[in-house]
Amino acid sequence: MGSMLARDALRAGYEVLVYDPNPSLGDLRDIELADLKTLAKSADVIIISTPLQVVKEILLEIRDLVRKRSLVLDIASIKRGLEDVYKKYPDGVYVASAHPMFGYGAGTFKGYKVLVLPVNGREEGAVKAKAFFELLGSKVYIVDWKEHEEMIKYTIGLPYFISVAFLLTISPQKEKAVLYGGTSYTYLSTYAQAMFVDDPSFIQELIQYSIEAISEFLEKAHAFLSAEDKKGILEKIQSFIDSEDAYRLFYKALKIMIKDNQNIYFT
Repeated sequence: MGSMLARDALRAGYEVLVYDPNPSLGDLRDIELADLKTLAKSADVIIISTPLQVVKEILLEIRDLVRKRSLVLDIASIKRGLEDVYKKYPDGVYVASAHPMFGYGAGTFKGYKVLVLPVNGREEGAVKAKAFFELLGSKVYIVDWKEHEEMIKYTIGLPYFISVAFLLTISPQKEKAVLYGGTSYTYLSTYAQAMFVDDPSFIQELIQYSIEAISEFLEKAHAFLSAEDKKGILEKIQSFIDSEDAYRLFYKALKIMIKDNQNIYFT
């Protein structure tokens, strides 16, 4: 994500510096590298793209180095403990947190959704962060910090857990599944396997963080399996969704996946 962000910032006209203890810049080989202290003292916008545990370390390390009127933010998925760190930043430094709601497969920030989380009492930083991502072409929404931390348990953590459970269940039958798998299997297995481009430590952390939503999911699954009127429950669900539109989009995506790779199942 960091390399993609750097590339988009270059396209938007920014001069970009990168700090990475183990740089692997790929198509950004012409970009300027800097040590962390130099970058912190000179940059107008500082964006931290690292795992959560490293975000906190870097924020603390550069806190007394950044200059006034600079903007400091991170793009971590889980924000646990970060707001307290931002609140201790010197007055005159703008701070916020952001969450790109997509992965590096998007190839660009342009056209994709970014959530910006304001720090309580320092909301102007979120306004500046929103303007920055809008300059990159993102669709930006300012959201409540606590609500974000609660909702990602359902919108990110729960789907990851479902992927893990599905793969653990189907893997003993993976050879036969290729033959017997239909459209639903193709779609779900592709999605589930794609989640594992992320590091297992991140997946573990995300699932553990989302344990409340996962527990609720398991309770509702058990309640459905135990219910006498399963048809009534299914009809109730059908009443508040647009199944026809979803079905059309499902096949549109499916055709692309099948055309792109006929043998994506457990290769």
